[in-house]
Amino acid sequence: MTALWLGLALLQAETRVDITTVVAGGVKDTRIRQAEEHRFTEADGFRALWKRHAGTDAKAPDVDFEKEFVIAVFYGAGKIQKLQIQAATTKDAFFVRYSPHFDCIHRGGDSELNAFFIVRIPRTELKIVLQRGTGDKSSGYGKLETVREFSAVKK
Repeated sequence: MTALWLGLALLQAETRVDITTVVAGGVKDTRIRQAEEHRFTEADGFRALWKRHAGTDAKAPDVDFEKEFVIAVFYGAGKIQKLQIQAATTKDAFFVRYSPHFDCIHRGGDSELNAFFIVRIPRTELKIVLQRGTGDKSSGYGKLETVREFSAVKK
């Protein structure tokens, strides 16, 4: 029985994945105020979001969509100044996890802050799962909840 459990655990083992931050920031750094999550597999959709985010005259950064996808998460109005981000894969899914950075939760005043990030991830044929954590100081990401899943994209 122990060998079976160990085998199942190994099948779901996670591998950390490097991601590249395109941009991340707060309310002063974006024009998007509502909570949104996106996966871009082609340039046109990414350019359209970039114009909403940075203004109609802004040029979106170049991305090689043959090798990468773009993930964009806008946390929405709240009291979050900074998000911590990580990515990992299992045999079944590519996970992008984000959580309020516990040292950067705004605790005073009425100002609304809007943390966001736009990252490049390696192109994958796995489904992509976005998970949001509670930002627990003792465990980093805290309890994770799945916010959105994007279906697999075949080449």
